[in-house]
Amino acid sequence: MSVVILSAEDMFKAFLDGVRKTSTTVIKPAYFNRIINDACIDMVKSKLPTKEFNQKRIDDLEKLVVTTDGVLLHMIRISTDGMFIVPSLYSITGNDSILYASSIPNCNESEETDSGSTTGIISASNYPLYMHGLNAGFIVDNVVTWARIWRTDRKLMLSGNPFRKPSSAKLYFEYLQDKIKLNSEADVTCMVLEYIRYPKLITFSETTAECVDSEFNPIINKEIVENAVRIYLERVLNPRYKSYLQEVMIRSQNI
Repeated sequence: MSVVILSAEDMFKAFLDGVRKTSTTVIKPAYFNRIINDACIDMVKSKLPTKEFNQKRIDDLEKLVVTTDGVLLHMIRISTDGMFIVPSLYSITGNDSILYASSIPNCNESEETDSGSTTGIISASNYPLYMHGLNAGFIVDNVVTWARIWRTDRKLMLSGNPFRKPSSAKLYFEYLQDKIKLNSEADVTCMVLEYIRYPKLITFSETTAECVDSEFNPIINKEIVENAVRIYLERVLNPRYKSYLQEVMIRSQNI
């Protein structure tokens, strides 16, 4: 796999080379699409922030970083239960097969009710689907104040320390059931969330117009294809998989 891998077709051909197959009669595009997208998500997960998070990993995932700063995407508004909703509900929108979160209140739009009051409304523009959180900031006195994670194993220590306990100047947040809770009495209604979204779904089809290319560079595409080849070979060589195929063949012969 020394060729430059740019398109979905390039990825499919490189995959066939890797598994030593030569045509779509052996591996159907639909089967390839499932494997290549599994491999793509595995690649992203392998590069998510860790103690060893380095510049290469940052560069590899740069395309997937989302910031709801009110410039490119709306800031996230506090919901009716006093918590901020993380973009984790999804639907497939448009022709690019990207998973998007939907129905998230935002801070940039409002509507008047019958009583004349103003409330947050559901944004028409969607947020990319949340995969991994990076940072959370909150608007305090018209300024973004970045918060620290309120770790469960440090709650007692932080609460008992007057210099570290939550305040309007020192914000903490925790992630609870696809929502973010701000542990502070500060008057906050908007959140700026930095996170890594899910990658665009790759689609290969024998109809060129239906293909959706990877959004990564050729080096990362090569990693994804190599992961896909590994996944395929693991499945084919798995004894349970072989026994399953034998059962299917026996049943087909008895029909």
